[in-house]
Amino acid sequence: FTVPSMFGHDLMAVMGDRRPDYRWLIVGPHRSGSSFHVDPNATNAWNAMVTGRKKWIMFPPHVVPPGVHPSADGADVATPVSLVEWFLNFYEDAREGKVKPIECVAKPGEVVYVPRGWWHACLNLDTLTIAVTQNFVSPANLGAVLDFLRPGRADLVSGCAEEDRATLHARFVAALQQHKPEVLQQLEEQRAAKQKKAEEQHRLAALFKSGGAPGSKAQDAGAGQPQAQAEPAAATAAAAAKPAAAGGFSFGFSFGQ
Repeated sequence: FTVPSMFGHDLMAVMGDRRPDYRWLIVGPHRSGSSFHVDPNATNAWNAMVTGRKKWIMFPPHVVPPGVHPSADGADVATPVSLVEWFLNFYEDAREGKVKPIECVAKPGEVVYVPRGWWHACLNLDTLTIAVTQNFVSPANLGAVLDFLRPGRADLVSGCAEEDRATLHARFVAALQQHKPEVLQQLEEQRAAKQKKAEEQHRLAALFKSGGAPGSKAQDAGAGQPQAQAEPAAATAAAAAKPAAAGGFSFGFSFGQ
């Protein structure tokens, strides 16, 4: 098969055959599927339908699906009921929760994108369901992947031999330095800019906490001095601190003959 063009920039490919497991052909009968899980090693994923239909339900990283019990470090996930039982016992409550899940039914020729960290489950709806899926690392989630693979977390790494898990981070970074050094440079620049912005916001918050609020002694003592910059800066800081929304989506594609 050919990887959809929008997912073609897989940075883990620099490791060649030494990369963790990342692609699968999935075949299942009616009412089979995958119970709730988060994809390995902080990777993104795409899932392309070949035959049959697949019901998807996804929750953002900060919302653990009802009836699902992950361990504190996320290494183990306990789901005391089967996938079909989950839909019978928890589905309606999940749809009425404070944070609504994202749902869709993927049909042949359609692809579902799963961002890193998102909880998701799939239920096969037809007698024969076939799909192709692949996990990948893009520039957008490279930092998260490197943080996940950092030394000291080998017990959370999956997809490769146990003896290779502790060194996966170092081997991945070395391969990037050899084949795509510009990507690592860009990541360092992004992190430096983020750190600088956080420090500026911290200083601004400390300024207001120490006496920049209206009616404070510090403001009264400085009456008559220019104060016009404070309020717009605070608004800018608040806007910068607001997290971006994330989500899944689906779109069509076709297999070549």
